[in-house]
Amino acid sequence: MKVRGIPHENDSSFYPDCRDSPHSYSIRQDLCFGRAEDRYNAKKSQQCNSVTTLNVDDQYRDQRSVKRNMSGDKPSLFLGYDINDPRHLDPVREWQPHGRQTIKTLEWWYVNGLLYDAEKNPYFFVWAPLHMVGEKNLPPGTPNVLPGYRCVLAVVGFADYHNKLTINDTDVGFMNETNIWDPGRNELCFEIPSGLSMPPEHPADFTSKWSYDGKLMDLQVSSPHLSFNNLHFTGGQRVLYARDKRHKKEGLIQQGSRLDWSYYYSLPGLSVTGQIKYTDDNNKEHVIDVEGKAWVDRQWGDFTTVWWEWSCLLFDSGARADLYSFCNDYKVGSYQKDDGLTQWFDCFTLERHSYIPTPAGKWLSWGWTYEFEDVDIEGSRHYTLNPWSKKDVHDSFYSFFEGPSYLINDETGEQVGYAVTESMDILNMRNGPVAPRDKGLGLYPP
Repeated sequence: MKVRGIPHENDSSFYPDCRDSPHSYSIRQDLCFGRAEDRYNAKKSQQCNSVTTLNVDDQYRDQRSVKRNMSGDKPSLFLGYDINDPRHLDPVREWQPHGRQTIKTLEWWYVNGLLYDAEKNPYFFVWAPLHMVGEKNLPPGTPNVLPGYRCVLAVVGFADYHNKLTINDTDVGFMNETNIWDPGRNELCFEIPSGLSMPPEHPADFTSKWSYDGKLMDLQVSSPHLSFNNLHFTGGQRVLYARDKRHKKEGLIQQGSRLDWSYYYSLPGLSVTGQIKYTDDNNKEHVIDVEGKAWVDRQWGDFTTVWWEWSCLLFDSGARADLYSFCNDYKVGSYQKDDGLTQWFDCFTLERHSYIPTPAGKWLSWGWTYEFEDVDIEGSRHYTLNPWSKKDVHDSFYSFFEGPSYLINDETGEQVGYAVTESMDILNMRNGPVAPRDKGLGLYPP
């Protein structure tokens, strides 16, 4: 097997590999809980859809806002969207935040990147601000949101694999809506004022500005131990819209549950240069000039489903793939060749190799093999993702793994690129190593 980059961490004695366990077997998602839920939902689909339409139209939606913002008339602070007339603006316009449409309105901006310094030492970063606009998506214990404010959360992650250091942190609180968006620069801003953090005594740690003009993108992030200084992205004109079997609309998907839906596009072909500054465990400051590849996701809609396994595959050939596997077994897949030709599919299976614990005592899948039933992706239907590090774990409001993997073509044994994967708490995903999800036995690693 030809593998480039850093070696795997050799600490399997502490982290159990389920393939070596006498009680383990490979879980394939098409055998799990989601089938039972889909059968139930199929019987209720007409009733559920009619109820959803009634709720959106008659109780929650601000139709005046939707018509004003989708028509291109006088600019306003937030955009609108509509499930009954699903359409989206161009990616630059949709970079702007969206207004509350229902009690489930949620949106985020997300970027990951695999970077290298002049000595070819590898680094990984993640930045993701979320706007929890609808009441159903507010964190537990959130006080009433004052008019003109919205609840915001940001996740930052960084890994220096050469020095074996990981920094993961979260900031959450409230922002005045007038300070969220700079229309002149098409720029998203993040800064929680003092006293508006959650809890209030927690210092407001993060600041960020993130602009996008359709080709170029600039990002600045500052937190107590980590800063991204003027990360500059090119290649923003390449866009990958998701599409699923239910809606069959470019840029619109069922977000897991049949009652949840999301607009979704990615910028999968970004190159990035800039500088990262961080403070290590010995309080020593490091300043690194970096360059590499990046992937951006933009999602907004009405949903409460926030449990999934997601991977983006970045091939050396320039091709890209986006794979969403939700906790109810609903799948959305997109494959875009380097020339922009795109295919959408939902028939793929996911085998999990092992499971790792988080400091908070949660368990996450770690190491994956994808098998594609109806589509050849860069000439193969079998790919394995071998993660780099078991330390790429976030443990704040949610416990999840977020990190890079070697992308291996199983038919040739060669590394053909890299991937980034999110995996989440197996109790919510119902994908533990010994309990079929449709049985709900709750038998998970000790």
